[in-house]
Amino acid sequence: MKSNLFLTLALAFLFSFSTSCIYEVEPCEPETEEPSEGGETGGGETGGGETGGGETGGGETGGGETGGGEVGTFVSLPGNETNNDCTPWKRVRTGNIELENNVWGTNGDGRYQSCLITNADGSYGWTWSTPSGLNNNVKMYLQSVVGHKPFFHYTLGEGFPFSPNELEVFNAHFKSETNASGKYNLAFEFWTVKEYHSDDEYINKTRAGGNNITGEYMFWMQAHFGMPISHHDQLIDGRRWNVTVGGSGQLYVAFIPADGNDITEATIDFIPFIDWLEKENLINPNEKIVSLELGNEVIEGSGKTVIRDYAVNVSKK
Repeated sequence: MKSNLFLTLALAFLFSFSTSCIYEVEPCEPETEEPSEGGETGGGETGGGETGGGETGGGETGGGETGGGEVGTFVSLPGNETNNDCTPWKRVRTGNIELENNVWGTNGDGRYQSCLITNADGSYGWTWSTPSGLNNNVKMYLQSVVGHKPFFHYTLGEGFPFSPNELEVFNAHFKSETNASGKYNLAFEFWTVKEYHSDDEYINKTRAGGNNITGEYMFWMQAHFGMPISHHDQLIDGRRWNVTVGGSGQLYVAFIPADGNDITEATIDFIPFIDWLEKENLINPNEKIVSLELGNEVIEGSGKTVIRDYAVNVSKK
């Protein structure tokens, strides 16, 4: 596996007023999707993530794998107006990135409020507000998605899925602003699966009781609640990380900044993390990484995150 960073930014300033799409998903301006019927259901302690269920909403098929060293670049492009949507499970398309009001841990409790935001300058984000003092479980993961998330019926853009052992480039550049209080994080996430199919057979295998999902891997940029640490002070890609390893039925791994400082702007190269995971026998190099997400997990409190700059780059050997 090569660990050299090969960053291919599609736009010098991603949220400039461009009218062209890269791996175009029409239209370039935000497009809302119907909310799913039920969303990802399942338990999970703090930082656990969605562990089953599956969304049953419709959507587009397409994208698929790129091969032979092709690069899939995912960017968000400007919309025409500022828009807020507070519908649970709502999805909003911006360029070939999709936002999701993912309220998987609220169990339909109306006291939890969250909204997606898309702005005319191309930035986007979300807000949240929750009661306090209930339990210490994650209630929502407000997020952007590229690739084929296990619970989606369609693929966003090109480049996913891929096996860890065929990667040449896998990185993400982001710039964010968060103003919040309470218990929350900001984290990237990807999933691994045993098998990948672009049709509903793949979706069905990820539902509750299925065993196709093998791992959930998170990369925290901000950590405002605690997690038990399995590996302390690991030097990966020029930063030191504490690592949580757990999960019930499927592996859960989280990398958390060891210094406790928020990371609000960075280019994250995931290949050195995958190298570390392979060395620790915590990822199967022959399974498939199917998507990449970026968002806030929220336990309780209130806040707002705006993503000012974002690009994901994927290339196979």
